[in-house]
Order: sequence, then C-alpha cells, then structure tokens
Amino acid sequence: VPSGSSGINAEYGVFVQVLESQRKVQETTSRRSYVYDCVGCHSFHLQKLGVHTPGTQQVVPGRGPPVGQNCQQCGKNFYIGGPIWSDPIHDTEFLGFMKEHLVNGHGGEYLGTTKRMTGLLTLAEEELEEVPLFYELSMLSKTVHSTCPPLVKFRSALLNAGYKVSLSHVIPKSVKTDAPPGVVWDVMRRWALDNGAKLREPDTVAGALLRKQCSFQVDFTQHPQAMLDKNVHRFPPNPEPNWGPKARAGKRKQQEGDQTGGWKSKKSSKKEPLKDLKQFSCKRYEMNQCYLGDGCRYSHDKRETPPASPPQSGDQDMSL
Repeated sequence: VPSGSSGINAEYGVFVQVLESQRKVQETTSRRSYVYDCVGCHSFHLQKLGVHTPGTQQVVPGRGPPVGQNCQQCGKNFYIGGPIWSDPIHDTEFLGFMKEHLVNGHGGEYLGTTKRMTGLLTLAEEELEEVPLFYELSMLSKTVHSTCPPLVKFRSALLNAGYKVSLSHVIPKSVKTDAPPGVVWDVMRRWALDNGAKLREPDTVAGALLRKQCSFQVDFTQHPQAMLDKNVHRFPPNPEPNWGPKARAGKRKQQEGDQTGGWKSKKSSKKEPLKDLKQFSCKRYEMNQCYLGDGCRYSHDKRETPPASPPQSGDQDMSL
C-alpha cells in the first residue's frame, strides 16, 4: 500500500507499506481501475476491477463500462489503459509525521533542502485523496485553441460550483478535482468563448466542444480557497539552467603528456591529423576514374613504365 509518492527533478519515488494479510491482498482488486481516455478531448473515466463489500472479504467483479461508445463531450471514442492504482497514493498521517520531523528542526541542521522537502510534503497533503488523475491547463487550452486561463480563476470557477479542487505534485499547472468532465469543459468553454476563441468546424474536437451549451452558470469570481500560500515552496526552481539528466558517460582515455593524471573524454579530444598518403599512387587515377584532382589524398603522378626490350634477331612475326 503506498504511503507517499513524489516526483522531482525527473526522479520519482514511492514509499510503500507491505501488509502480509490475505484480506488486504484480496482488497487490492477493488483498489485498481481501468482508465477510459477520450481520443479527442482526453476526458477520463475510471472502471473498478472489483467491488469490495464492507465488513466482509468478498470482492465481486466490477460492472461496466462507465461510458458509452462515444464521448459525450466531443463524440470521439476511447482509449483503454491500465489497470492503475486508483486509491489514495498518499497517507496523510505518514506525511504529517515527516513534515513535523522537518519543521521541528530534526535534520534542518545538516540538510540544505529542508524548505524544498517541506513544500513537497505540503503539496502532497493538499492533494485530493479520492482523485487519482488530474487535468493540465495547457492541454485543455490546446484542445480548444484558446489562451490558458490563470490557475486561480480556473480553481475559483470549480470551487464556486461546489466542487473540490487541488494541485498535483507532478506539475504546477495541474488541476485535481472531483468535478465530472462535463463541468471541467463547461468552465474551459466559457473561458475560451469569453477570450476570443474562434469556432472551428463542427466535425473537429474544438468545434464540437465550443458549440455545446454550458450546463450551469460559470462564475470566475475569486474564491478564498483558490489562493495558495506563496511562502510554501511547492515547485521550487531548478538549481541551475538545463537541470536534469545528462547524456550518458562515454569512454575516457588519458591524454599523452598529461602529468596531472587528468582524464579527458574521447568526444572532446581533437582528431589526429590525417597521414600523408601522397607517397602512394591513386589506383582510381590509373584507371581514369578519379575526379578529385589536387584534392585527392593519393598521388596522381604517373609511374614511369620501363622501356620495352628490343626484339631478338631470331624472332619471327607470327602474324604472317
């Protein structure tokens, strides 16, 4: 069972708790789901593998599918992926213990990333437990060909509609919400039309999304819970430009005459000058097939052929 998950600097980690219980093993079927992802608008729906009856060890197969053949938002069909772990990926009690350990000074004396780890734990604590996946604002805007809405306005619209919303620890412009896909696209549709998005052809994904009617009155008034505490470093910047995994190391060789014992990569070493091959005659030139002229690495000087020996007096012309 996962107790905490993190992803930072292209590195991902999961803290797990191993439970040796037959009942817990059987319950894992009800904690995993298939994902139905729309080909066009990428609205997602979850299908549980099994359903656990509380108070018993019985787990029955899940019933579905949760969607029809075509997406209700754009009319496209679905990809099917998974199964994925659809239960909470964070244990708030475990995260709170780790955060308290850092805040109270344990490890702060010798750890240089205390603020960064505290921000990451705070971000994980704020995530919605019952929502495994998230939306990315840039992808939503790209789908309807509009400008990207500010994160505070988008969060406010969902909060004003009565739904929960949070960030994801994966990317800054993420939206985790318990709102159905239709509500998410209502908010995005209202923003796109209010900010000059062009209506595309009806048979396109953007055209189908923007031509639908909103199911409720979208309110972008700033909600108090939409603001984030700026003193918490949830997504700190990279320590230096181009931070992340580098190219794999190549073979290294020691340079001749290096008295310091330093090693230099093969890729950075200069190529050795080409050998002088003018002492060898060009075979292609002898066969009248070399067109490089003076640019040829081989010699184009004609070899002197030895003079033919005079005929002997006793020889006869056989052609007669």
